[in-house]
Amino acid sequence: MITRRAQWRLDHGVAVPRVKCIVRFNGGIIPIWRLFGQPSESLVDISPDAIQRKPPKFLRFTGRERFPVAIELARGLTLLTFLALFAYDWMETARAKAANLFHKGLGGTFGRTSREPGVSAMEEK
Repeated sequence: MITRRAQWRLDHGVAVPRVKCIVRFNGGIIPIWRLFGQPSESLVDISPDAIQRKPPKFLRFTGRERFPVAIELARGLTLLTFLALFAYDWMETARAKAANLFHKGLGGTFGRTSREPGVSAMEEK
């Protein structure tokens, strides 16, 4: 699914912002909301703000814990982060497809690069 959406964006010349994200499992939730509304030529940093600071005391490792809280929390947060980014990818691609249909209805082109219609970047090589 993800590859089909990515291929569609490549085929139709849809530009997306570049994303930078530095994470650690006890660094906090990734602020995905920073991605919304960003121009396609920008670099968006979605690193958690907490990554710059020391983790809270209850998330630090001492080496004596049996089930560290940070690792227990990381399981759910990893899945939640994947699902949120998957949903974001789906929404952005759906928005781009709707805009593409709208522009086609007006007789224009939508973000077309120099490629011919229907020729992917992979086929050009």
